[in-house]
Amino acid sequence: MAEARRNPDVTAAQAARAMSQAPARSAVEARILAYLRHDYAETSGRAAFFAEDGRFEDPIGAPLIDGKPAIEAAMQRTVAAGWRSLLEPQKMFICGREAAVVVTAQVSRHGAPVMVTPVVLTFVLDDHMLFRHVRCFLDYDGG
Repeated sequence: MAEARRNPDVTAAQAARAMSQAPARSAVEARILAYLRHDYAETSGRAAFFAEDGRFEDPIGAPLIDGKPAIEAAMQRTVAAGWRSLLEPQKMFICGREAAVVVTAQVSRHGAPVMVTPVVLTFVLDDHMLFRHVRCFLDYDGG
């Protein structure tokens, strides 16, 4: 395995200052886990995790959804069409106010199982721990 290298352009003082300004890893993790475990059908509660000017790409390649009202409306359309998703976190990578989360998604429609697939979600949080940008990467073939 290759040896990890330090960035010579970043001093120890700069790294320490950056870490002190970042939210605690546990706060970022708790916020994301709360979102992942929130009742899928309760769209106003899920949308409340987003900043007013938040962005949502679900899935990547679909039209970008801009703003909390549009995000909530998209969530309402999905639920009204009978879709549900249970997200089980597997691994989380956190760097400051950004995170990538690997989850297993159990997707159903009108109560019938559709697929179980790995999904990677990326999150960018603002100073108030609201989501500024969430992206969803998934494999429709389930693998």
